[in-house]
Amino acid sequence: MGRLIRSERLDPLHADLVKVVRAAAPELPFDLLVVEGLRSKETQRKYVERGSSKTMNSRHLTGHAVDLSPLIDGQLVQDWQLYYKIAPVMKATAKKLGVDIEWGGDWKSPKDGPHWQLSWKKYPVITYSAMNATETEQPVPDDAVVASGRTKLEESKVNTSTVTVATTTLAATSEALRSTSDIKTYIGGLAEWLPYIFAGVAICGIIWLLYLYCKPCRKLIGKE
Repeated sequence: MGRLIRSERLDPLHADLVKVVRAAAPELPFDLLVVEGLRSKETQRKYVERGSSKTMNSRHLTGHAVDLSPLIDGQLVQDWQLYYKIAPVMKATAKKLGVDIEWGGDWKSPKDGPHWQLSWKKYPVITYSAMNATETEQPVPDDAVVASGRTKLEESKVNTSTVTVATTTLAATSEALRSTSDIKTYIGGLAEWLPYIFAGVAICGIIWLLYLYCKPCRKLIGKE
């Protein structure tokens, strides 16, 4: 009959995951060590940086996952033969308790023998803390379906396209307003010169009339 070692690490985790681990441990022929349960974002970021993990959307961040390893004579043993002995016991216990769990050893790549998590399908966005009995909304994975009927990734692309169109429209509007402002400035400058333009035209008109109807003026300029 196996014992559960460092069981306090289960305290912040989802109650359904906790009851599966606690029920399965005594059915094993060796002790079971709770290696890691709830994980901080800072720790997860370090794991990603060093290649131990491939995602910043780990179920460890929300209390939906736990890493378990066998203890033989008080020593942690990372052996796939032992992981394969743990797997059927965990799966059978979960099925008996009506809990939908997933094993990292069933993944195609990369396989993760110690890793156990509640399924995204049955536990998508809500985490229940056995320690504080509160429910909190958590980020959903990229392949989870959101309210619009699209996946989160597809929804993100739609939102990005909307933002891009809005930004382009705003830029075009800004350019149009800038052009309108330039026209107004040009017209305003032209208006300042209108009195001088009218005065010049009037003077030219007077000179032309004098030339047509004033003989002394024509003689003065030598045209008669």
